[in-house]
Amino acid sequence: MNNESIDQLIEQHLEPGYRGRLLDRGLSRSMIWHDGLLPENAPHYSEDLSYDLLSYGYSLLSLAIKSIETNGNLDLRLKAFEKAATALMVVVNGGDKNYTQRAFHILLSASAYHLAHYSAKAYSLLKKYEYLSNSNILENALRLLITRNLKKLNQSIPIWKIEIKKKLDEFVDIESRSTIEELDDISANFNFINLVLTERYLEVLYDFLNALETGDARIIDRIEENLVKNISISLEYNFLEEWWIFRITKYLLRDLWYQTYHYILPKNNDDVNWNHFRLKFIKNLLKKKNAEIDLWPSQIEGAKRAINDSENLIISLPTSAGKTRIAELCILRALSQSKKVMFITPLRALSVQTEMTLSSTFSNLGIKVSSLYGGLGLYGFQKNQFEDSNILIGTPEKLEFVLKNDPELLQEIGLVILDEGHMLGLGEREIKFETLVQNLLNRPDAYSRRIVCLSAILPSGTDLDDFVDWLGYPSEGKAITSEWRPTDLRFGEIYINNDLNSYRLDFTLGTHNPFIPIFIQKKSVSSRSQFPNKIQDLSLSIAHKYVNDGQSILIYCPEKKSVNILAKRIIDINRQGHLCLDLGEIKSDFYTAALNQGKELLGPTHPVILCLTLGIIIHHGSLPKEYRTAVELLLKNTRVNLIISSPTLAQGLNLQANVVLFYSIYRFGRPIPASEFRNVIGRAGRSFVDLQGIVLFPNCKNERKKTAQWNSLILNKDNMSLNSGLGMLVLELINRVTISLGEENIHEIYEYIINSNYIFDFPEVHNESEDEIVKAQQQWKKYLGLLDCSIINLIGIEDIAIEEIAEYIDVLLRNSFFYKQISRLSSSEQLLFKGLIEKRAEYLWNTTTIESRQQVYFSGVSLETINDSQGVIENIFSLIGEVQIELTLDDSNNKIISSLLIQIAENIFYIHEFSPKSFPENWKNILDDWLNGRNYLIIDNTDIVIDFIEKYVAYNLIWAIEFFKIRYNRGVDNNIEQNTFDYISQVFDYGCLNKNALFLMQLGLKSRKQAYDIAEYLNFSDIGSLVKWLKQTNLHRNINILGEKNTKSLIDLSMGIGRDQIDLISKCLDDLIVTWSIDDPLDYIFTNIKLVNIDKMTYILSSTAEIIGKLQLHLNLDLMDIIHLYIQENHKLDIFFQCLEYDDVVMIG
Repeated sequence: MNNESIDQLIEQHLEPGYRGRLLDRGLSRSMIWHDGLLPENAPHYSEDLSYDLLSYGYSLLSLAIKSIETNGNLDLRLKAFEKAATALMVVVNGGDKNYTQRAFHILLSASAYHLAHYSAKAYSLLKKYEYLSNSNILENALRLLITRNLKKLNQSIPIWKIEIKKKLDEFVDIESRSTIEELDDISANFNFINLVLTERYLEVLYDFLNALETGDARIIDRIEENLVKNISISLEYNFLEEWWIFRITKYLLRDLWYQTYHYILPKNNDDVNWNHFRLKFIKNLLKKKNAEIDLWPSQIEGAKRAINDSENLIISLPTSAGKTRIAELCILRALSQSKKVMFITPLRALSVQTEMTLSSTFSNLGIKVSSLYGGLGLYGFQKNQFEDSNILIGTPEKLEFVLKNDPELLQEIGLVILDEGHMLGLGEREIKFETLVQNLLNRPDAYSRRIVCLSAILPSGTDLDDFVDWLGYPSEGKAITSEWRPTDLRFGEIYINNDLNSYRLDFTLGTHNPFIPIFIQKKSVSSRSQFPNKIQDLSLSIAHKYVNDGQSILIYCPEKKSVNILAKRIIDINRQGHLCLDLGEIKSDFYTAALNQGKELLGPTHPVILCLTLGIIIHHGSLPKEYRTAVELLLKNTRVNLIISSPTLAQGLNLQANVVLFYSIYRFGRPIPASEFRNVIGRAGRSFVDLQGIVLFPNCKNERKKTAQWNSLILNKDNMSLNSGLGMLVLELINRVTISLGEENIHEIYEYIINSNYIFDFPEVHNESEDEIVKAQQQWKKYLGLLDCSIINLIGIEDIAIEEIAEYIDVLLRNSFFYKQISRLSSSEQLLFKGLIEKRAEYLWNTTTIESRQQVYFSGVSLETINDSQGVIENIFSLIGEVQIELTLDDSNNKIISSLLIQIAENIFYIHEFSPKSFPENWKNILDDWLNGRNYLIIDNTDIVIDFIEKYVAYNLIWAIEFFKIRYNRGVDNNIEQNTFDYISQVFDYGCLNKNALFLMQLGLKSRKQAYDIAEYLNFSDIGSLVKWLKQTNLHRNINILGEKNTKSLIDLSMGIGRDQIDLISKCLDDLIVTWSIDDPLDYIFTNIKLVNIDKMTYILSSTAEIIGKLQLHLNLDLMDIIHLYIQENHKLDIFFQCLEYDDVVMIG
């Protein structure tokens, strides 16, 4: 059959209605059966369904393989492999445990998923049924390859070969053993033939492992030749299972090779540095517990474009589809060119997670990764970090500080990665971010710096086109987009049955919608009430059901108050005995740390902490940041079965669960945005764990309106938008003027604003109430302030003549996202948008001085603050001077410093821009507790207190101090040192007056209380001295003084700050004595011999995986990069290798 015929047959098999929608019926059944049994009153399924699915699956699998052989249509082939895999999977997944062929069907299903380029699904399926593995060498070897356990495969092959050799010796003497070409002469013994085929199969896999290590593509052809022989012989002797494995493996290895980093990231003969970094990167991925050897379909285009550093990249992939790996390849390319990298994340929590991820990838390559925590500027130690590190992670505020205050540092940055780069909009932070990116693109050296934007929720259509044109300028390219994700999503809705005594679960799945008629059964808890009867109780009952089934679940709450309601309800339900929600203590040091931190900050009886003691994570933005960080580290490193979260967690961190349950799809009565929905559902289904992710909505009262909105969110994938915040800002101002004038003619509006002495007074609107007027005035003032700050940030510190200002701002915005979007409007509308911003720029230049504009530029505060706060600012300078005097004293008094800082805060809060909307009671006492490292939380009012500390103390006060520092440095009298301003900023940020405690917090210690405990034993004048001490001291010797917990924390700190860039050390272990198992080792001197550890012994393997010798030493091969093995004439062995720390890697036995 030719390729056209094969393609036609595949198309027939893929028709949605093929054989009565056979596959839909199989998927439908698999979602609701358990151990081969269906729930009571479930839909009826034919008794022949499993047989039909197996016939369909193997038929389609054969067609897909023939498509490879005839070079058929690739897209059809991949769909065929996927559907074949699914057909086999749904027969066994959830099916009868006693089914004898279960293991083989699972292996073939996983292989088909792999050939469909769903390697994560293949892995998940095999790991789920790992307990079914048997003694079949072929199946076990293929299973280890697919699950990427290459280390075990490498160790197992020589052991299996020894077993085979013993069995073969029972047939013939090893001296006269027949070769494979002579097998026909001894065909009477099938066992012998099978053993020889198995041995050659193992040699094929061993050869492939060599190809993965060396990148030698020639090996692949040799592999295929040997597999073709095995296929032919197994077919001849009717070895059906072996025939399937050999045939599958032949195509799987070739296909896998085409997805490897070796193939996708080619060498460059003219770029030695790239080749060096590339090989180290690939080897590092190979050494991971589950070797990372291939790229997903969603990553391949990005990987190829990542190494073309002449273009900026916009990467829009679903959550968990591999954006970070593409970013890492961009980083690899930059590092190979000796350029630094800055990775920008919108949240501090994301910075922590990103630092862990990038350190895992790059630290073994000798690359230093640092995160710039805290504050808006770069403190002294952080500037050293910036200079010493290869990869820096920080918030947009850190990048903006560098851009404005130390632009020379930016010259070393060759790559800027913008994580969650879609965060544009009308908010202050979003507009500042857009202006920051525009400034990067406007710099004269922009061509030498690459920008890579990562997002999971960029829209399609013109919004995306404009965004790509903006960030991609000056190169013309397209965004890297894909709908591919490593797991499937299944959507379900839970609602009350007509009998009002139970809840039903309906899944949406093509044309067949499986359902569980009684998913949650109500129970009577009193004579008048049943449980569950309310949305919170139903949500927790669903969670309880899935957790008991061994699944993990995230309950997503669009509003913070819902998280708190659920936390309190968990405690009540557990106490009342309606549900047993005690999931038990989580076995992890991160759990212990989070629990201790929570008890320290919130107290042991707080609902959030009581939930944590039950093994349930509660997370929202009004919890203390120290506790949030501890919880986020727990989630990053440990499986948690039940998480209840607001958007602060679910939209930022790399958080995944089997099941995502939407507690609501509304926020303040309005549907959540489609972009938020897309981001959250991406958390369902964990890569390399789940075959599918389940997304549920409990429609407790079966409201049709909610069902319609739920279906709309599921179906309307493209209902997302992305707009320039600057454009939205100008539009809001124009709209207000338009309503005030009662005028719709654009020309008239233009004339009113542009060709007049318009001074931007508040435009009054007829018939507005007093409250509406006050709100509109505040908004008008806010929007003008944001526009002023944006204009000044764009123009910078240049002293442009007023008659040139309109043209200058037009040039700066010519390639902006703002201009890209308004270019789709009419010419008169474009003129109006451009005219307003130019008019405002002229107004600014007419009414301000260059000094005041420069203060706005460097500090980001408003002109109102600069012009109207002189008296308060003088008081603040005087108080800061007193703090400096106190700090210079040998016996400086923290009580006095705390009092001065509270007075500084009080003065700052007089300035409108920095003032809290409301103050908690006794705010001065709360601030005093915060500054002195004490528990600052009032248990009854934690949300208000945390809001005050995190928004107004640890942000507004720091922002104000940065402004005062800039203003002071521009004055004549400079008696206050910069270090004093920095110290005050850091004290407000970390809540530590004690300098040594402050240093520890800066270095990454999470607990303020612990920082104070340790600081009692430390006395360093600067953070550099502390760092030096941590690196050079044997901290274990101080355990009797510091205690075990404090010592461990210091050791962790020292390891974190010790990630200096270290070149690999070249070493040689020579004259090693070997116990050889061959006659003449010199026969192997020019062959590819390798070392392998088996049962705490180090063996030497031949190129065909035969054990030919054993070392008397046990080497830690994981930490050694073997370059060459040399056999001496006296049969001793020399090992040439590289390592990071020689003492750690040489002998471990």
